[in-house]
Amino acid sequence: MTDLRYAPPAALVADVHDSRLTPQSVRRACQLFIASTLLGFVGLTEPFELPDLPRGGVIGAVAAGVVLISLMIGLLLKVYRGRNWARWTMLALLAPSWVFEALALPEQILQAPVEAAVGIAASALDILVCWLLFFGRGASGYFRQAGSTSSQAGEA
Repeated sequence: MTDLRYAPPAALVADVHDSRLTPQSVRRACQLFIASTLLGFVGLTEPFELPDLPRGGVIGAVAAGVVLISLMIGLLLKVYRGRNWARWTMLALLAPSWVFEALALPEQILQAPVEAAVGIAASALDILVCWLLFFGRGASGYFRQAGSTSSQAGEA
């Protein structure tokens, strides 16, 4: 007869980072954020027309754009992985754009109605993203659980 007291546990004890653990509302919010960002790029009327800048200015503007896009992708990945600080940071970055969009909307409708409609659609998607992240089914519990450490998870 063998002594089974020293056998490895039968339960899975490794940390599981699987997309199936991410709530549907968080996955949908990430997809909608990508759609609103792409819609914002479509709304640019003259994307490649730069003012008369020296060569270093153009390179700097392109580098700043690449850095900004990289930071937003990184933030989106952190939101997808359930980091609560990333969810609040996304809200803090998106909310001022809604205010500025609302303030510039009457003038923009008169000058460029198509771009205004695209901007309204992108802002509506951003508002829906934040709604899903903060009020979507399972989102609040997911962010509370995902932010806990492994030592805190075993104490409950």
